[in-house]
Amino acid sequence: MEIITSRKNPYIKELAAVKRAGKQSPVCLIEGIKLISEAQRSGVSIKTVLISETYKGETPRMPGDGVRVITVSDPVIALLSYTDAPQGIMALIEKKDFGGIEAAGGEGVYILLDSVSDPGNVGTIIRTAEAFGVRAVVMCASCADVYNDKTLRATMGSAFRQPIFYEPDAAAAVRKLRAAGARVYAAALDADAIRLGEFDVPPLCAFVIGNEARGVSKEALKECDGTVIIPMSGETESLNAAVSAGVIMWETAGRPHREK
Repeated sequence: MEIITSRKNPYIKELAAVKRAGKQSPVCLIEGIKLISEAQRSGVSIKTVLISETYKGETPRMPGDGVRVITVSDPVIALLSYTDAPQGIMALIEKKDFGGIEAAGGEGVYILLDSVSDPGNVGTIIRTAEAFGVRAVVMCASCADVYNDKTLRATMGSAFRQPIFYEPDAAAAVRKLRAAGARVYAAALDADAIRLGEFDVPPLCAFVIGNEARGVSKEALKECDGTVIIPMSGETESLNAAVSAGVIMWETAGRPHREK
């Protein structure tokens, strides 16, 4: 097995550059046996596996060809890790190339994220979308990067399987879905908003979840067919973005599956 102990090794420098590049790179580093196993199980292209010389946990079974397996020193893992407490095993994977909404097709529930910026929220929404059979999650505007380490950990592997698409402009994304025959609703506090659970869900529909602080953008809101609110008791005015999305997905996409 190949062994690298120096942080100044040329290949380690390349991997450190990948870490710094973030969403600008076509590849990324993932950490931990759970995420690596999920990536492998989901058919993600794994380029390299890095295992710390002091790592005592489970190691993934890799095919004989095409995957570079390297034993590295703890300082190397510390350099590449995203956390202060490295798990001792990392992998370099190829990112999925997200297409636009046009690549989605088919009826179902779509969730549009309009500048949802918290990686934990984005990751939780993606994980919930897979659990409830959501047709696709559409990342719009300045959403947190799907391949951000915190986002990926929050998805628990769902990012490798759940259909995800990207549209740079949320209002344009709404227009595209409406042109395809979808009814599109924004999750927003509005006097004319429909109460979730009190209307029939069309075969093709979408719900827009807005930024944690600002909500759905005015531009996207204008393009929607209407707004929807989640009935709540007490004095709570709003819910966390991931919780709101989860309730909407359960009511519109998840419950029919449960009732079958």
